[in-house]
Amino acid sequence: MFNTYFNPEQLEILTDKDPELTKELLGIYLDETEMVIANAKQLHASGTFDELKKLLHKHKSSYQMIGLPEMYRLMASAESRIGGAEADIPGLLDEALVVHKQIIFEIEDYLAYLGK
Repeated sequence: MFNTYFNPEQLEILTDKDPELTKELLGIYLDETEMVIANAKQLHASGTFDELKKLLHKHKSSYQMIGLPEMYRLMASAESRIGGAEADIPGLLDEALVVHKQIIFEIEDYLAYLGK
């Protein structure tokens, strides 16, 4: 149903299946992720790699905790490029944005499912 990029089972474990907490956490993801990716691109473009590393590190663990392993993988991969392969980072961030767009649909499906 909605398991291409989003693993709701992980989120259900984290929230103990509390629908209000689930909606809150997913809302935060939906509200912040495009801005996180845009900020990461800006930090990369300006060469502010220490701040970029902090930003990627902070958000990658959140993605893992709420059941978004591909977003975690992309952020971890971008973070690991700092200090030698920074040229690869914009492509990873572009891929993250594409994945995020698909995740939006999957989360909307899941939220509709919760509303039943």
